[in-house]
Amino acid sequence: MKPGKRIRALHKFFKYELNGFDRIDESFEMLNAVYKSAGIVRENQVNRKLLQAHNNKPLTPFYGIIRFFDNKTIRSQGKLLELIQKTDIGIVEKAGQKIFNYIKGMDDEYLKKKGVKYINKKIGKMKSLIRRGSNNSKYHEYRIQIKELFFFLKLVYKKKDLKEMDIRTGHLKSIEVRLGEWHDNDLFMKQLHDFFRAKHITNYNASGSRYKDLINGINHRQAVLIRNMDRRIKKPFLK
Repeated sequence: MKPGKRIRALHKFFKYELNGFDRIDESFEMLNAVYKSAGIVRENQVNRKLLQAHNNKPLTPFYGIIRFFDNKTIRSQGKLLELIQKTDIGIVEKAGQKIFNYIKGMDDEYLKKKGVKYINKKIGKMKSLIRRGSNNSKYHEYRIQIKELFFFLKLVYKKKDLKEMDIRTGHLKSIEVRLGEWHDNDLFMKQLHDFFRAKHITNYNASGSRYKDLINGINHRQAVLIRNMDRRIKKPFLK
């Protein structure tokens, strides 16, 4: 789980399970904006790599796509730098100190109980999602919930406790990895269609189109990644 997502997960925990943080929202919004912008930079860089991974031919025919992704990367890097320069680190540091001062006087068992309560909420959310049936938007929600659940399992439980949960955490990790790749491919396809619209390309799926094999390859990989995904996800949550 990347730093930005950890901060978002902790923010939700502090906000809904522990009370009294009047400065957290302000500092969180600053950090969230920075990490969100950094995520866009990463997304554009990943798209470049995925283009190469999904294409087993020389990239020359896709020079237009490469340039499109590279230009988006340059623009997103500029926005990220601008955001970093505007961020008031002093507010963030004060919020961090406030959190530290607030929780340092709390009993470890109390914090653990709060953490376990939050984990159980996440498990309940997963069970509710599973019972709803399959669709792409639900896979995105699965990915978010499993990332946060896995993060809090490692945060709340000691290593020796996690060893007893090896099968469960290992299973969750493998699902998280598959959903992460599925998510990257899903974003890549959306960006690819943004390119088609920007360049007024309408025949990308036509027979003989240089883009058709690329699209078919991504769709095939997506089908492989979510094959039996519902069964895999049900395993640790619905017995």
